[in-house]
Amino acid sequence: TVYALLQPPEVVKLTGLKKMKKILQVLKFYPKLMEMEIIQDPEIRFGKPVIKGTRISVYDILEALKSGWTIDEIAEEFNIPRGAVIKSIEFIEEKLKEITLIKVGF
Repeated sequence: TVYALLQPPEVVKLTGLKKMKKILQVLKFYPKLMEMEIIQDPEIRFGKPVIKGTRISVYDILEALKSGWTIDEIAEEFNIPRGAVIKSIEFIEEKLKEITLIKVGF
């Protein structure tokens, strides 16, 4: 279960990928979001995807979300813009789309 703060003090409980996509659609309208970028550099965190200009990986963000933190709590704790958290979630979502499950019969 992931919690995202949309409009204070309204907290929306998210329980699935469809609901996560829905909140991302709402949050895409924030202009600062476009300034954020996720990069992969072998010199930073062994090539893990990180928020540009930081050493914070998208996996750090994912762990915080899994722990039940809100987007605003993550931004405050990691001292990053809210848009960076959202961009990390979008990056994870895109990676999930790339995963293809193949059923192998034995």
